[in-house]
This record gives sequence, structure tokens and C-alpha cells, in this order.
Amino acid sequence: MPFSFVARFFLRQSVLFCLVLMILAAIPLWAVEDNGNFNNNADPGASILNWTSGWPSAGMDGWNYVGQVNGASGTYLGNGWVVTAAHVGAGNFSLGGVTYTLVSGSTTSIDGGNVDLVLFQIASPPALPALVLGQVPPIPFSEQSGGDSVALIGYGGGGGETWGLNTVTAVNFTLSVLGRSTIDFCTSDGTTTIGSQSVTNNATVVTGDSGGGDFIFNASSGKWELAGINEAMGGASYFVQVSAYVQQILDITGLAAPPVITSEPQGMRLEAGSPLSLSTAANGSSPLTYQWFKNGAAISGATATTFSITSTLVSDSAAYSVKVTNGYGNATSSAANVTVVPMDISNLTTPQIGIIGQPVTYSIAVQGAGPITYQWLFNGTHISGATGNSYTIADTTSGSAGNYSVEASNTYGNVTSNASQLVIVVSQQVIQVGQSATFTATPSGTGPFTYQWQFNGNAIGLATGQSYTVSGAQQNQGGIYTVVITSPSGNVSSSFSLVVNIDVGDTPTMPAWGLAVLALLLLVAASGKRIRMESAPSDH
Repeated sequence: MPFSFVARFFLRQSVLFCLVLMILAAIPLWAVEDNGNFNNNADPGASILNWTSGWPSAGMDGWNYVGQVNGASGTYLGNGWVVTAAHVGAGNFSLGGVTYTLVSGSTTSIDGGNVDLVLFQIASPPALPALVLGQVPPIPFSEQSGGDSVALIGYGGGGGETWGLNTVTAVNFTLSVLGRSTIDFCTSDGTTTIGSQSVTNNATVVTGDSGGGDFIFNASSGKWELAGINEAMGGASYFVQVSAYVQQILDITGLAAPPVITSEPQGMRLEAGSPLSLSTAANGSSPLTYQWFKNGAAISGATATTFSITSTLVSDSAAYSVKVTNGYGNATSSAANVTVVPMDISNLTTPQIGIIGQPVTYSIAVQGAGPITYQWLFNGTHISGATGNSYTIADTTSGSAGNYSVEASNTYGNVTSNASQLVIVVSQQVIQVGQSATFTATPSGTGPFTYQWQFNGNAIGLATGQSYTVSGAQQNQGGIYTVVITSPSGNVSSSFSLVVNIDVGDTPTMPAWGLAVLALLLLVAASGKRIRMESAPSDH
């Protein structure tokens, strides 16, 4: 079986599993959770470094933050605040063998109660530093990359604290449960190999796990982050995506968090006179302040999430960035490279073929703020009177050969097109594939004469006669044929153009009776019946 088929099969199974979860969770449910547990993986305690081979567990202390509330789970965030699923509800919180009392009146819903999350405070909280909250979505698995591994922790299954490892397979989808819409991510059960990568999933969210924490190791920062909150509803398990609600959580709890830029400003190319708008988005403890920079220098007054210029100039071309700051640190975006040009100009066709005695016309398309003026050039020198958006040579001669370009100008500056080479030929022949063409030199002056034929500037071997014939021409033999004539007085050359077209008349066609038979066969195939064809009986 082809490898690519196997890879696609397993990838589809993972995606199908997530889709099933979404459908199940979308059904109106009572606050009833599944049964089972996280493979009965007990709290590893001191043996944490060995709990999964190769897992970057240094600093992983999520176990110290997940406790019990109302028979299910809750996750301590820090600063006296706990988060759990809204359908679990606020209550006294047990953590590490200690029960902490709910602070009356502290219960706070996220997003006005539209999300299945709730925050509440506890009295005399534990002396734990605040959790690091995930500020960007987890990375889902793909055939090209391994995706994020997530440690799921909860008090499900009727026992003590349990845990398991899964791999994120989908992010940023919305589920509607109990009348609430929540942005989530999901994982799939089992171990699946796609390509050379293994998707490890050994955990299932079950009874009592709702409100527990899901932790991901951020290799960039070297810290563990709370990426999600467990949800177990009527046989479906999924995880509320913390990054979607992190700013609300920070604002409510007052947790200390330095800025994290979640949306980078994007570079662009503009025509002068067009508006410029750059924007960013960031999470972090409030208040957040912004400062935009141009080529590393602060822009006076540019202190909002968006930086705009109503009408750009060429001098506005630069690398723009933004620095976001709060009381706990700062973050600087990547540079957005902005290029402002006076106008955009199309390319001239090159080479251009001109036949002696016949006209040749060049034209240009320019987009930009008007008025626009034009000046055509021949071999870099202005052509007198050639100031339109097109230029015509009415009667070409051998002296017309050379390079043509055009300079376009407006109030913002000027741009010059590419140079188009005009090749002057004695004649042009147009033939079909398989036909032949003959070119003949007609020298003047006193001989003797010698000849060397060239094709597109390259000498043709043994082509040293006064005439040259292309026999049974193919399309790739179309081009410029030049003969260099040498005499006692010097060298001269003449060029000829050959165009080789496919003869559309040679395209095979099906006769009418063939079309009728084909139509009959298609009808029979569609009906699922068989047809038997026999020869007519002989008269003999």
C-alpha cells in the first residue's frame, strides 16, 4: 500500500474524531459527565522527570495547581483566583489536602456567561506563583510537523488526581454546549503514526475532569503554560482554549503577565497617495501601551494599536514595528516592510519583432495618482515628441533596431520601464508544424561573399550557404534567423523571423456516428444494464 495513502488515511481518522466530538458537544445536554478516567495515571510526584520518555518536563508543576471543586476539578491561577467550567460552578476549593473557602460574591463569568468558564476567589490562598497563561493557540498536528503535546490533569474517575498525554489535532473551533459557545481545541485518543511522526494520545477526559488544567511546554520561553481547561460533557471531551479568553482572565484576576504580541503588523507595497494602515494585537496585564517605530526611531504620537498614514509618500517606505509595554515587561513586533512607489508600471514585450517597412507600436500601462506624463527613450536617449502612453515607429528601417523604454512621472516621482529590444527583420514567415521555410541572403557590393547562418544569435553548424532551409519545422524552431555576410569590404547581417504554429486543423475529431455510440454507452452505464452487440446476419 502506498505510504502517502496510509498517511492520508490516519490523518483523516484524527480529523474525523475531532468532528465527532464537535457534533456530540453541539447537542443540548444536561450537566452530566462521562465515565472512566485518564488511564489511571497517578500523580507522578518526585518521579516526574521519568513520567514520559523525552518529554520536556523540567519545571512542570501543573500538578500543584489542579484541585477539586463541587465533585469535579478546578485550576488555581494565582493571586487567589481559581478557574473551572461554568457547568461545574464555583465552590470551596481543595488543593494539596487543604480546603480553601470560596470568597462570597467573587464568582465572575467570562464573556458575560456565554462561555463555559467561571472564575472565583478563595480565602487565604496557597503561596504559589501565578500560572503562565497560554497567549496563542496551541499548534495542531499536521503531516509536516508534530504539533503540541499537552498534559491533561484532573480529578476524574472517582479517584485522586490523574493525568495523561495527548497531541493537539485541531484548534480555534467553536462548540455550543448548554447554550454557551466556547472556542476550543481538541485531541484524539490512541497512538497514530503519520509519515515518520507519532501522534501520542493516552488520555480521555471523563467524569470529574471538567475544570482541570491542560499544560503545554513553550520551547521559546522555556516555560509551561496553561493552554486549556478540560470539558467532559455527555461522552464528548474537548478543551476550552485559554488563549481565546486570556485578556479577560488577566483583567478580572489582576494576574501579572508581560505583553505577548498575538497579531503582527504586515508589510505591503503601495502606490504613493494610497493610505497605509498597520495594526497589531497583544495580550498582557492592563494597562498596555503602544509605541510605533519607523526604521527603529519612535514615531511621535503613534501610540495606538493601529498606525495610519492618510496619503503616503515615497519617503514613507520603511520598516515599521511596534513595542507593547506594561508594568511587567515589553514585547516588540517583527518589522513590517512597507514599500511606497510613485506608480506601478507594466513590462514592455521583449524582444519585439519589426519587419522592414512596416510599423511597430509600443504601449505601456501605468497605475498611480495622476496626472501622469510619459517620455519614450531609444537606447537611453529621449525621443523628441514621444510623450504619450504609446509610441509608434511608422516605417521601420535597419536603424530602428535597438532598446526602447518609457519613463512615467507624476507628482510623487518617476519610474522607468524595462528596456525592450526591437529586432528588425527582412521578412517574417508563418508556417505550421511539419512545414518547411527557406531564407535567402541578397548581398550587394563586390564579392566574393561568405555566409554564416545563426538561430537566435547562435551559429548553426554547416549552415554556410546563401540560403538556409528549416525542414519539417517544430514549434521550438520558431525564432530569429540571421545571416552574417562577409566580403572584402566588411561584414553585414540580415535577419528573418519564423513563427511555427500548431495546425488546429490536424486535431483529430470524432465523427457523428462515433458520438452517437459514445452517448449510448454512457446511457447504458448510467442505467446499470448490459448491452450485447452482434453482427448482422449474412445473406449467403
